[in-house]
Amino acid sequence: MGRSHLVTSIAMTKLIYAAFVLAASLPTQVVAQADIAVPPGERVADTAQADWSKAWWQWAGSFDRASSPVADRTGANCHQAGGPKVDRSSSWQIG
Repeated sequence: MGRSHLVTSIAMTKLIYAAFVLAASLPTQVVAQADIAVPPGERVADTAQADWSKAWWQWAGSFDRASSPVADRTGANCHQAGGPKVDRSSSWQIG
């Protein structure tokens, strides 16, 4: 084992140790901010979240794989329209 390899091994060991120490000092619980997440039972645009989910899955399943904006990894199909229409002044819409 050459000297440069030994120096590199020691540096990597120190780096890994520092990463473990940093990770151990981080909080162990992630808490969502109340002003960002919508509580599960709350309606959005006067519609239950379960109904929004059902509508989204129906929309996502309405495309064949070749034209699906959900399966598209390039963004080429992001123009595909559809999905439930909502009042944009009070909510966000996919499609």
